[in-house]
Amino acid sequence: MSQESEMIATRFLMGSGGSTAKFLEKGDSVEGVIVDMEERQQSDFTSNEPLFWDTGEPRMQLVITLLTEEKEDEDDDSLRKLYVKANMKRAVQQAVIASGSRTIKEGGVLSVTYTGIDKPKRKGLNGAKLYAASYEPGILLTGDDEDN
Repeated sequence: MSQESEMIATRFLMGSGGSTAKFLEKGDSVEGVIVDMEERQQSDFTSNEPLFWDTGEPRMQLVITLLTEEKEDEDDDSLRKLYVKANMKRAVQQAVIASGSRTIKEGGVLSVTYTGIDKPKRKGLNGAKLYAASYEPGILLTGDDEDN
Protein backbone atom coordinates (compact mmCIF):
# COMPACT_ATOMS: atom_id res chain seq x y z
CA MET A 1 0.00 0.00 0.00
CA SER A 2 1.40 3.42 -0.93
CA GLN A 3 2.06 6.07 1.70
CA GLU A 4 -0.77 8.22 0.30
CA SER A 5 -3.20 5.28 0.45
CA GLU A 6 -2.21 4.61 4.05
CA MET A 7 -2.87 8.25 4.98
CA ILE A 8 -6.29 8.18 3.28
CA ALA A 9 -7.24 4.91 4.99
CA THR A 10 -6.04 6.14 8.40
CA ARG A 11 -7.97 9.41 8.06
CA PHE A 12 -11.12 7.54 7.05
CA LEU A 13 -10.93 4.89 9.78
CA MET A 14 -9.45 6.81 12.67
CA GLY A 15 -10.17 10.45 11.87
CA SER A 16 -7.45 12.93 12.58
CA GLY A 17 -9.01 14.08 15.85
CA GLY A 18 -8.46 17.44 17.36
CA SER A 19 -10.47 20.52 18.00
CA THR A 20 -10.15 23.78 16.13
CA ALA A 21 -7.43 26.14 17.33
CA LYS A 22 -9.17 29.25 18.63
CA PHE A 23 -7.91 32.79 18.10
CA LEU A 24 -10.36 34.85 20.14
CA GLU A 25 -8.09 37.59 21.49
CA LYS A 26 -5.00 39.33 20.19
CA GLY A 27 -1.98 37.32 21.31
CA ASP A 28 -3.74 33.93 21.25
CA SER A 29 -1.44 31.34 19.69
CA VAL A 30 -1.03 27.67 19.02
CA GLU A 31 2.19 25.71 18.53
CA GLY A 32 2.83 22.08 17.83
CA VAL A 33 4.27 19.36 15.68
CA ILE A 34 2.49 18.90 12.36
CA VAL A 35 0.93 15.42 12.34
CA ASP A 36 -1.49 15.76 9.42
CA MET A 37 -2.28 18.09 6.50
CA GLU A 38 -5.23 17.97 4.15
CA GLU A 39 -6.40 20.29 1.39
CA ARG A 40 -10.13 20.87 1.76
CA GLN A 41 -12.69 23.14 0.13
CA GLN A 42 -13.83 26.06 2.29
CA SER A 43 -17.46 26.09 3.34
CA ASP A 44 -19.90 28.78 4.42
CA PHE A 45 -19.86 29.20 8.20
CA THR A 46 -23.64 29.20 8.62
CA SER A 47 -24.94 27.00 5.78
CA ASN A 48 -21.94 24.65 5.45
CA GLU A 49 -22.31 24.97 1.65
CA PRO A 50 -19.03 24.76 -0.32
CA LEU A 51 -17.53 28.13 -1.32
CA PHE A 52 -16.36 29.08 -4.82
CA TRP A 53 -14.47 32.03 -6.32
CA ASP A 54 -16.25 34.24 -8.85
CA THR A 55 -14.52 32.19 -11.57
CA GLY A 56 -16.31 29.04 -10.40
CA GLU A 57 -13.12 27.52 -8.96
CA PRO A 58 -13.47 26.01 -5.46
CA ARG A 59 -12.06 28.09 -2.58
CA MET A 60 -9.50 25.82 -0.98
CA GLN A 61 -7.77 25.81 2.40
CA LEU A 62 -5.10 23.71 4.06
CA VAL A 63 -6.24 21.99 7.26
CA ILE A 64 -3.19 21.35 9.45
CA THR A 65 -3.42 19.19 12.56
CA LEU A 66 -0.88 20.00 15.26
CA LEU A 67 0.09 17.90 18.26
CA THR A 68 0.32 20.56 20.97
CA GLU A 69 1.01 20.62 24.69
CA GLU A 70 -2.49 22.05 25.30
CA LYS A 71 -4.89 19.92 27.29
CA GLU A 72 -8.26 21.37 28.32
CA ASP A 73 -9.37 18.24 30.19
CA GLU A 74 -8.44 14.57 30.60
CA ASP A 75 -10.23 13.60 27.36
CA ASP A 76 -8.37 16.23 25.30
CA ASP A 77 -6.09 14.58 22.72
CA SER A 78 -3.93 17.77 22.48
CA LEU A 79 -4.55 17.89 18.72
CA ARG A 80 -5.50 21.28 17.26
CA LYS A 81 -6.66 22.00 13.72
CA LEU A 82 -5.65 25.12 11.84
CA TYR A 83 -7.74 26.17 8.84
CA VAL A 84 -5.09 27.93 6.78
CA LYS A 85 -6.43 30.48 4.29
CA ALA A 86 -6.23 34.24 3.59
CA ASN A 87 -4.02 36.13 6.08
CA MET A 88 -3.05 32.97 7.97
CA LYS A 89 -1.91 31.45 4.66
CA ARG A 90 0.35 34.47 4.03
CA ALA A 91 1.82 34.22 7.53
CA VAL A 92 2.54 30.48 7.19
CA GLN A 93 4.04 31.02 3.69
CA GLN A 94 6.39 33.67 5.08
CA ALA A 95 7.36 31.42 7.99
CA VAL A 96 8.19 28.48 5.70
CA ILE A 97 10.30 30.73 3.45
CA ALA A 98 12.08 32.27 6.46
CA SER A 99 12.91 28.77 7.75
CA GLY A 100 14.87 28.04 4.59
CA SER A 101 12.57 25.14 3.76
CA ARG A 102 11.00 24.68 0.36
CA THR A 103 7.74 23.31 1.76
CA ILE A 104 5.86 22.52 4.95
CA LYS A 105 6.00 18.90 6.10
CA GLU A 106 4.68 16.59 8.76
CA GLY A 107 7.13 16.53 11.66
CA GLY A 108 7.83 20.25 11.41
CA VAL A 109 6.93 22.61 14.24
CA LEU A 110 4.45 25.36 13.39
CA SER A 111 3.41 28.26 15.59
CA VAL A 112 0.65 30.74 14.67
CA THR A 113 -0.27 33.85 16.67
CA TYR A 114 -3.24 36.18 16.22
CA THR A 115 -1.69 39.67 16.04
CA GLY A 116 -4.60 42.00 15.35
CA ILE A 117 -7.24 43.06 12.87
CA ASP A 118 -6.71 44.59 9.43
CA LYS A 119 -8.59 47.69 8.32
CA PRO A 120 -11.97 46.77 6.81
CA LYS A 121 -11.97 46.58 3.00
CA ARG A 122 -15.38 48.29 2.82
CA LYS A 123 -17.52 50.37 5.12
CA GLY A 124 -19.80 48.21 7.29
CA LEU A 125 -17.53 45.15 7.21
CA ASN A 126 -15.24 43.85 9.92
CA GLY A 127 -11.52 43.76 9.29
CA ALA A 128 -9.83 40.40 8.74
CA LYS A 129 -7.69 38.81 11.44
CA LEU A 130 -3.92 39.13 11.03
CA TYR A 131 -1.41 36.46 12.03
CA ALA A 132 2.30 35.87 12.51
CA ALA A 133 3.80 32.40 12.19
CA SER A 134 7.06 30.53 12.63
CA TYR A 135 8.06 27.18 11.19
CA GLU A 136 10.91 24.84 11.97
CA PRO A 137 11.45 21.85 9.68
CA GLY A 138 11.61 18.73 11.80
CA ILE A 139 12.08 15.04 11.53
CA LEU A 140 9.77 13.32 9.12
CA LEU A 141 7.21 11.11 10.84
CA THR A 142 6.97 8.87 7.78
CA GLY A 143 10.53 7.60 8.01
CA ASP A 144 11.34 9.27 4.67
CA ASP A 145 14.85 10.69 4.80
CA GLU A 146 14.71 13.23 1.98
CA ASP A 147 15.91 16.78 2.71
CA ASN A 148 13.55 19.34 4.22
